[in-house]
Amino acid sequence: MTIRMLERFLGAPVEDHPGGVSPDVSIAFALDGGYLELFKVCLRSLAHSGNFLDCPIVLYTDDPTVLDDPVVKEVVDRPVLLGGARRDVLHGLAETSVRHRDRASWNRGTFLKWAVFEPQPTRRLVFLDVDMIFLRRFDTALLDAATAPFSCCPQFRQSMTKSDDGELLAANVRLANFHDALAGRYTGKLCTNVNSGLMVLDGAFLTDAFFDEITEFAAQKRQINEQLHFTSYFMDRPEELRMMTAGYNFQETYLIRTSWKDQQALLKSID
Repeated sequence: MTIRMLERFLGAPVEDHPGGVSPDVSIAFALDGGYLELFKVCLRSLAHSGNFLDCPIVLYTDDPTVLDDPVVKEVVDRPVLLGGARRDVLHGLAETSVRHRDRASWNRGTFLKWAVFEPQPTRRLVFLDVDMIFLRRFDTALLDAATAPFSCCPQFRQSMTKSDDGELLAANVRLANFHDALAGRYTGKLCTNVNSGLMVLDGAFLTDAFFDEITEFAAQKRQINEQLHFTSYFMDRPEELRMMTAGYNFQETYLIRTSWKDQQALLKSID
């Protein structure tokens, strides 16, 4: 089932958003039972904003209870319960390839998204974290902006709001930094540090071979989190990475570091 067909669950029609993107694009999610309700909110937000209405839905989980949920059963076109060697590899990385081993359960959840690196029934795939909400229609613009086989947005940096000694930057400086991010005017690590909460993938990244390659790469070094493995991987492959404007994945914890008035202005440029 596609999002456009969710009317019976949502209690509100979505047909007033014509002209959805090509169904040759899948939208994918990865979650355990703790994020199940957020997944439903995410779907509702996509429907309300008119995004990816006609695209097949793929869901990855290592929690069998997720696939028993009636909404999941009804709406997900391709439910994937991880098992065997692929699950063991990802669970192993959660234990050994990040520095905070005491957060193994959290790490397993973040590495679940790596399961998307396999052949898909569509040419392109958009991965979305389930703790996202969407303010307006952006799907066509996103796909147009995703000009590399791995396209994403940057992980925000503390330097956008604080000085090197931890002091809060002046309000006008913070606001200017956010406007630069929304315009894609990146400097420093904003050019390279991947936020994997939104990824647009195609080509060689939707293969079993890439799953093997990236998991083997991550096994060689411990990072602070899962996302920094991607950052490190693309340091030698910059032509394969496209850092899109931050409006497609703006981190709310940074938005609230501005005044209420500035937040309202910034939201007009955030999708």
